[in-house]
Amino acid sequence: MTSTRSASQQAAIELGVQMAWGLKFAAGRVHSMIRCSEQKEATYSELANEFLGVIAAEGREEKDQSAQLVTETGRPCCSHPGCTKQAQAKGKCIAHGGVRECTYPDCTAISRWRGRCAAHGGRHTCSEENCEKLVRSHGKCVEHGGGGNKKNCSVSGCTKRYQARGLCATHGGSTLCKTEGCSKKTLSKGLCRVHGGGTLCKTEGCEKIGCVRGYCHRHGAEHGVVKRKGTCKVEECPKFRLNRGYCTKHAKERGIAVGRKCQTEGCEKSAQVGGNCISHGGGARCTHPDCSKLAISKGLCSTHGGRITCKAEGCKKWGLSKGDMKGYCIEHGGGKRCKHPGCTRSVQFKGLCCTHGGYSTCRAEGCSKRANSKGFCSKHRDTETANSVDDEGL
Repeated sequence: MTSTRSASQQAAIELGVQMAWGLKFAAGRVHSMIRCSEQKEATYSELANEFLGVIAAEGREEKDQSAQLVTETGRPCCSHPGCTKQAQAKGKCIAHGGVRECTYPDCTAISRWRGRCAAHGGRHTCSEENCEKLVRSHGKCVEHGGGGNKKNCSVSGCTKRYQARGLCATHGGSTLCKTEGCSKKTLSKGLCRVHGGGTLCKTEGCEKIGCVRGYCHRHGAEHGVVKRKGTCKVEECPKFRLNRGYCTKHAKERGIAVGRKCQTEGCEKSAQVGGNCISHGGGARCTHPDCSKLAISKGLCSTHGGRITCKAEGCKKWGLSKGDMKGYCIEHGGGKRCKHPGCTRSVQFKGLCCTHGGYSTCRAEGCSKRANSKGFCSKHRDTETANSVDDEGL
């Protein structure tokens, strides 16, 4: 019988035939040696084709398996079973341990730059002398010109990136609402919050912007999405704690520093923009030429158009951003109102007006007068009682 098959293929076919014959004998499908001899030629060809088909199928399976080990972009996949992420190091993705460790002896931290972690020099710092800030682009940090093609704000001395019209957001370079006559900042779709920009909180009836998983900060805390901050240790103080369990007010009363301090020697006030307090030149300043007043909005002071006035016609008072009637002064219904039933006065403390208990009382024992300064009334402010209470608080 002539054949064009190679010697290796012929040997593989004969081995397959022998294995097939053994299976047929074990199953009792061949009952007679005579019948087997008569059908030998036909069975030989049939089994050979069957064996070649099995070999071809196995080859296709191996090819499919090897194709699955490569990502859509042609990169090798993670060697972890069932993972299709791209391998980073050691044949695994980052989630399964494919990270490069720091080359410093006995250090197992992740390498950041040049094989070292941040603690052992793996920080790509700015090329400017004595600058330790991280590089953004061209070997320099943002302050020294790095960070892409965007230029800095056109206001003298400002190193922030411009957003629009050559200005940063602080100096009026934010994108304004496209609604005619509206000067508020856009949230989404070119619109501010009042004109339909942003996504509202998922809680029914809430008109605040959903900033965390579709909830506002308040309802996010109620649903466990946002971790609720603890309140001040001082009894009946509802403010958030910042340092050593105290809010800003009560921390300062006890001599505890909160946040950055003013750079001016001997000044204990909080630092604003520029590293100084407002009294020593800190804070954003008006962008109008030769004006050094504080900027209120749009990078301008109240004199040069940065004042937010009441929406009521002819009213020049400040418009408030809180309450049901936003943009109006207190006289015209702006600001928060007392939560006592039927009361329309403005809130002073704990959601109540002064008439309904919205004020803090003196900290001196047995005194129920209204506190004026440092938690004490005018009578107990400078007495020994006040000093003893301060010592107990410390």
